[in-house]
Amino acid sequence: MLTTNQVIEFYLFINPMDKDSFENIQNILTFTKTRQEKVKLHILPLLNLPSFNHFMYKNNLSEKDLDMRNQLFSQTYDMCLTFIAASMQGKKKGRNFLLHLQEALFDQNRSYSEQLILEIADQTKVDIPMFIEDKASDFVKATFSSDQKVAREMNVETTPSCVMFNDSMYEYGLLLENKVSYSLLNNLYSIAPNQLDTVIEKNIFPTLRVLN
Repeated sequence: MLTTNQVIEFYLFINPMDKDSFENIQNILTFTKTRQEKVKLHILPLLNLPSFNHFMYKNNLSEKDLDMRNQLFSQTYDMCLTFIAASMQGKKKGRNFLLHLQEALFDQNRSYSEQLILEIADQTKVDIPMFIEDKASDFVKATFSSDQKVAREMNVETTPSCVMFNDSMYEYGLLLENKVSYSLLNNLYSIAPNQLDTVIEKNIFPTLRVLN
């Protein structure tokens, strides 16, 4: 029987410019509302050469257009720092800011710009002077670097990727790569711990890996 002392913990590694990452956040938030356990969600931006190359390939973007590639990489890095800076005013506020910014990009087809960033910051009640100061700080850049280190330690190479911990069920972390749907999470958490090895052996969830 579940108790309120049980905790599910998600480490969601995202490219903030990726629509799949946007959808993964929403799917996990929906999943958390259905659980009796306490659910902790950590959102970490991931941006390095392999993950960015994967993003380019997945979205059929030409790597030969160097100007476009460099601009997109620069914007993605800027958006990573933007999210971290907003999160300095509270984890929930940062997440709300990110979701509103992504909604503007993906659902409203807005272009990423400083004007849009400040507009979303105002909408989501982010303290703008503090936000601007934090975004330019060494601390935010160091936090970004720390997030990349966490990704390496968890063997995360692509975005979106989700590492899950549930001490009441498993002694190790579970890594889900690519898109994480609400139904996939429900199906995964309906598996008894003693059945997990069989599930992985039969490749029932192709994107699932165990982190020892």
